[in-house]
Amino acid sequence: MSDVRNGGDAKLTLTAFVTIKWDIDTDPDTSHLGEYSSEEKEGSLDRAAYGISVRQGECRYFKPANHWPHNPKNWEHMDGKEKAEIIKEHGSLRNADLHYAVEDLKRMEAFNNNEWWMEFCKVTVRIGTLSASKVLSGTESDSSDEHKKDTEEECRDAALGELENKILRRLEVE
Repeated sequence: MSDVRNGGDAKLTLTAFVTIKWDIDTDPDTSHLGEYSSEEKEGSLDRAAYGISVRQGECRYFKPANHWPHNPKNWEHMDGKEKAEIIKEHGSLRNADLHYAVEDLKRMEAFNNNEWWMEFCKVTVRIGTLSASKVLSGTESDSSDEHKKDTEEECRDAALGELENKILRRLEVE
């Protein structure tokens, strides 16, 4: 092996150890679904109107993060054929917006009833004494295996990139 510091080439093969850990996110962000409120706001859904039992002290209203109130501009990214299919299924784009808003309400209720939860993935890559980790939270527990595998790969690639930078910085110093 020639000396890299003197302009020679050197090849080094290292073995990385990868640890993948999934765990429950105890402080999840569910704002992508919406938020509860004790006051009715524009676009709020009355939980009781959808058959949800609202106990004393609970917020009566749910403000979806998306879809409601209806805004035709939200559909501008779709072509006419796609819009026609949605209108055929729901009767109108307004009805589709309401449908999706109610689905978000139901999803949030299911979350609060512990029917699903948020998880985080932590991937740690170690080579010798050097290691790097990447954590990605916000994965729904009932996500597909394919989505979870993609999340693991994304975390692994980010951790490997960080570890590579650490190794390069160490080589520059020595």
